[in-house]
Amino acid sequence: MSVEAASAFKFINETQRVAYQDDLLTVYPLKAVSKTGEVCYSYIGLPAQGKAKFLPKNAKDLGCDPKKHNKLLYEGQSVTLDDGTVVTPGQVTEPAEPSQAFILVFLPDETYI
Repeated sequence: MSVEAASAFKFINETQRVAYQDDLLTVYPLKAVSKTGEVCYSYIGLPAQGKAKFLPKNAKDLGCDPKKHNKLLYEGQSVTLDDGTVVTPGQVTEPAEPSQAFILVFLPDETYI
């Protein structure tokens, strides 16, 4: 990114410094300034965390009514059964696969380090 482009960079959110965000990805800029005052940006990309896999058989085995409880459990809400037992989403889901962050580093020369 040129010095002119870096100085004109606009954040989507001034308080959190988000450069880009949608349902699948958030990108955060990292500002680097050379010893001579020139500016460039690098970026960290954080993909959205994947959804946990819902296990309807586990829910049924715990006494959940599929029509009444499965949607709530899938959306991350705990449910209370008629007998007072509380079933949490963690009891009826497999853990989500962790997402992998990435970084794009732009350092035009050693004066930025």
